[in-house]
Amino acid sequence: MAQNLIADLGVFINLDERPDRRAHIERLLAPAPWRMVRLSATRLSGKLSDHDLTVEPGTSAALAVCSIWQSHRRALQTFLDAGSDGPFALIEDDLQLQPFFWTDGLEYLQRTQLPEDADMVLLNPRYRERKPTDPTVGKRFVAPPLGRGLTRLSEVLETHHCTGAHFCIFPDRAAVARVAALMDAKEMLLDVDVFYVRDTVCYGLAMKSVSAGKFGSDHI
Repeated sequence: MAQNLIADLGVFINLDERPDRRAHIERLLAPAPWRMVRLSATRLSGKLSDHDLTVEPGTSAALAVCSIWQSHRRALQTFLDAGSDGPFALIEDDLQLQPFFWTDGLEYLQRTQLPEDADMVLLNPRYRERKPTDPTVGKRFVAPPLGRGLTRLSEVLETHHCTGAHFCIFPDRAAVARVAALMDAKEMLLDVDVFYVRDTVCYGLAMKSVSAGKFGSDHI
């Protein structure tokens, strides 16, 4: 089994022009028992062709997708350059944490052990049914389809969309290196949370103390 999920180092991603979001996330993360580093987020402008980038067919908001992709890739590089063995926490600045995350939540993470093949875990990912059995559900988020325990997210992809890279934990340096190599091999970019769920060995862990969405998109 891999080690527990209490981070040794964390990075939060924040655009320079959003001091409000920086203040929000720094306040939330102040009790963190691990070292936190701010990463100035990437924000591309112009056209994709200006940056020699392409995206997978069907990808919307391509510049935003590529900006977030590059921010996450730079965060992984920060982990690789840090000289730490991990675990590592990658956090987006629209994260929401309930105060009990720092007590009950950390205790839960302390007890949770990832399988040895795991690349990463998403804390409290969000699910939508691909073909809702209840037409009134529409695009609303639904309960975790395989329960609230540790879930291999690729197992839900046939029936559910799964998103939410607001709080990612990588168990060790080797896992970060594997995910970074997969990112570097991509000729066409895509939503980073879809990439994590589809193309890495990614687990999800439901946590009531973790959510996202207070702010609108930075990239519209």
